[in-house]
Amino acid sequence: MSDEALRVLREPTLWACKVCGSTDGVWVCLDCGHVGCGRRATHPSLGGGHARHHHFATGGAHAVCIDAITQAAHCHTCDNWLLDDEPSCLGALREEIRQAQRRPFCSSPGDREITHPQRAHAPLVRGATGLANLGNTCYINAVVQALSHCAGFRAFFRDFLRASAPVQLGSIEILRQDTPKWKAQVEGGRAAELQLCSATHALLRVLWSGQWSSCSPHEFVHQFWTHVGEQFASRTQHDAQEFLIFYLNRLSEELTGEHVRSAMRRIHLDGFNLCAAPRDGDEPPDACSECSGASEPPSEGGGATAIDFIRELFGCPLRQKVRCHHCGETFAREELSLGLQLVLPPGADAVSVETCLDELVAAHDLQGDCQYHCDTCGGKQDATREVRLARPPQALLLLLNRTSWDRSGGRSKDCRRVTFPRRLALTPWLDAAAVEASPHPSPRPLVRAAQSPSGAASSSPGVAAPHSPSPTSHCYRLSSVVCHSGSSTDVGHYFSYARSDSPGGTRCWRLFNDARVSVASVAEVLSAEASVLVYENVSPDDADEDTTAEEENKSLLTLGERWKMLTQDYLLSLAGALAAAVVALLIRKLLYAHS
Repeated sequence: MSDEALRVLREPTLWACKVCGSTDGVWVCLDCGHVGCGRRATHPSLGGGHARHHHFATGGAHAVCIDAITQAAHCHTCDNWLLDDEPSCLGALREEIRQAQRRPFCSSPGDREITHPQRAHAPLVRGATGLANLGNTCYINAVVQALSHCAGFRAFFRDFLRASAPVQLGSIEILRQDTPKWKAQVEGGRAAELQLCSATHALLRVLWSGQWSSCSPHEFVHQFWTHVGEQFASRTQHDAQEFLIFYLNRLSEELTGEHVRSAMRRIHLDGFNLCAAPRDGDEPPDACSECSGASEPPSEGGGATAIDFIRELFGCPLRQKVRCHHCGETFAREELSLGLQLVLPPGADAVSVETCLDELVAAHDLQGDCQYHCDTCGGKQDATREVRLARPPQALLLLLNRTSWDRSGGRSKDCRRVTFPRRLALTPWLDAAAVEASPHPSPRPLVRAAQSPSGAASSSPGVAAPHSPSPTSHCYRLSSVVCHSGSSTDVGHYFSYARSDSPGGTRCWRLFNDARVSVASVAEVLSAEASVLVYENVSPDDADEDTTAEEENKSLLTLGERWKMLTQDYLLSLAGALAAAVVALLIRKLLYAHS
């Protein structure tokens, strides 16, 4: 076994295929340390994964490799696993890997977030920082990048526990307390109950600092490898949708915990102020009637509602109506869901998000074994059930269910193309009562414009500009996309696209592929194999910034072409100068020889 192979196996951040970037089931060559995707990867042109391709590329000399996750040894020559391990060799190697997995993590959020960051040579912009893969953590990285580009989520958690937060952003007293003071406010020293919120805050502060091209999210990821998320085993591939829902639920639990709620009551706090954004130069307005209780300590029963920011932001209230065919009575109930689970209808080679939403709200007959128990009739009856959105959310999460099951219980991935728009109007899928209640209903803005104590607008990034109008329709704009590449649900790689700031002050789409961040075109985004879509509510009068993004991409391309031309001119001039020098030297030698 080479020293390079041992070095790679000791460092989980290197466990990614050197060809395709996959982090699932990678194999490490014991001869040279090459990392390639294993036999579960499907590359028809290679007859297997890139680890097998490396074996043939070396003429069969590099035959033995080891799975970085399971530590199982495999021989390419025999095309089989090595069962009779030699304790002195493979046993010692497995112990080295186990020691690497037991590597201690820093206990303070933020300290390890910028461990060995890569400084970019070009000017950086906020929100363009990549996340290192710590060993099959691509699903975490993709979700975090998508959420961090949701303005409401970012504004809350980036300024969470921050002493210099704008006075008009969220819970004033909380945000104007520094971290030690806030932790001291929590009863009984229960600051650990906010550990995931604190880790999220620390990570977003780094991601949106504009100082690093990439960082290692050790502290944040460690939260899910320990007591916070025990089902997410370390360095093992997991489903991004499952992680997203778990992560949001966990944040919600921390924010609505009894000890956190008690501390908020004691210092007279509530959740985010739900008022319209003030105009430029205006003094912070008095609380409106809707938010008149903002300065009052929340009641014992209503405190959770005030501070449950996650469900205020992403909550989709679904109103289910069941009509009994026998008595004609209609029964309604409302459930709050974090995002909408969309099933891909069978049949077509390609489906649209609109079709999936139609399928979600379509009326279904409850008959046979699925009859509805009618309280009025006192027994089971045939009925019709339909589901509608009771109110539009501030931010819309659409989770595309690409998992399909066969009769034998096996599962596979539905790889059909799902088309999705840059702008989406939710009106066709809203409950009739919600549409009739207001001609232009809209969710209440959760984040007010950032204001300095003097009333002037703050330049704090990620917060809506003071002059931005409140949403006046059910129009949503695509904010980020979580994608999965791979032939099955068990194998593949997660990455994300997000609309991000650019140096010119406009916005463009970027591809976040773990630590690598690059500019992407709109066409590339819309053709991606989406798993999660994040939409944000906007006014229909807002300019379509995607057009600006295309212009930004063109300008970047133009700059690249200019740089290429300048480089070519420089190389040509340099080559000409060298040629002239060589000719002059030859002439001088000839003259010296004749003399």
